[in-house]
This record gives sequence, structure tokens and C-alpha cells, in this order.
Amino acid sequence: MVYEFLVETYATERLKVLSVWSEFRDEDLKVRPNPSDSRGRSVHEQMVHQCVSEDLWFRTMLGIDVSAPPVPEQETRLEFIRRYAEDSAKRLIVLEGKSEEWWEEGVKFFDVERSLRRKEVPGGPGPKMVSRQLVRAATMVARTRRLVPVLARQTAAAKEVGAGVQHRKRPASTSPTPPAS
Repeated sequence: MVYEFLVETYATERLKVLSVWSEFRDEDLKVRPNPSDSRGRSVHEQMVHQCVSEDLWFRTMLGIDVSAPPVPEQETRLEFIRRYAEDSAKRLIVLEGKSEEWWEEGVKFFDVERSLRRKEVPGGPGPKMVSRQLVRAATMVARTRRLVPVLARQTAAAKEVGAGVQHRKRPASTSPTPPAS
């Protein structure tokens, strides 16, 4: 199958996740990469994120639902490993059974309206900012259109003035020969 590499990639990615998670202990779950910076996820937060986002992504974009809660009832390292191993194995089995036609079908990748609403940041691609940028561009185009006739008249007037000027022929250039070295 042409898309076998995608199935193989998912198979190796799930093993990588499980392998890394197996290296932690339960006491590590609260650890952050930098204890003074709350922006970096703790091990526990990353496990939750991996399970929830992968479940959401497979269900909403690929239509693959493993019919299980994405996060284990008891949020321990071992239970996260079991939950993820079971769910990702089910997803892998489904992916292995998909035809080339399935892989080539169009899917809804993003909720564009929701994404745009969430991106209302200065200079961002949200609807308000895009609207402002379109108004600014339209204003610039309108100014340019008003200038075009003025520039055309100035160019025509310059040509008329230039037509009345007699041009003298320049004599052929007689440049001195450079001294011999």
C-alpha cells in the first residue's frame, strides 16, 4: 500500500511515547522542565495532553473512535501507560485496515471559524485584524487610483514641454588615449 509509511510512522511513534513514559516514576509526574517556569508542562500534564489530544485528533479528523475515555481513571504512570498502550494499539489496528482510497479522502482538518475567533491578537489572522488590513489595502488602492490620472496629466505635460525643446547633437566623443605603461 502506498500509505504504509504512515501506519509504520504511527506504530513507531506510539512505541516511542510508551518507552519514554516507562522511564518515569510516579514521583516524577509533578516535575516540570524548569521548576520556576509554569509554562512548561509537567510529566503528568504532558501525559494528559498526549492522551486527550490524540484521542480528539483521531476521532474528529480521521473518524477513528476507540470508545474509551482518553485519560485513565487513576492518573498514575502505570495507568497512563496502560490506557495509551491499549488505545493506540486499537488505532493502529484500524489504520492497518484502511484502503488507499480512505487515505486519499478529504477530511475537515480545522474548524476555521473557531480558529479565527481564537486568533484575535494584535497583528494576528483573526477576522477583525484581517478586516482592518483589507480596509487599509482598499484605501491604498483608492489613493493610487486617484493619483494615476494626475501622474498621467503630469507625464503628458512634461512631454509637451519636452517637444518644444530643440535637442542639440553631441559631438562624437574624443577621449584622450591613456598613457602607455
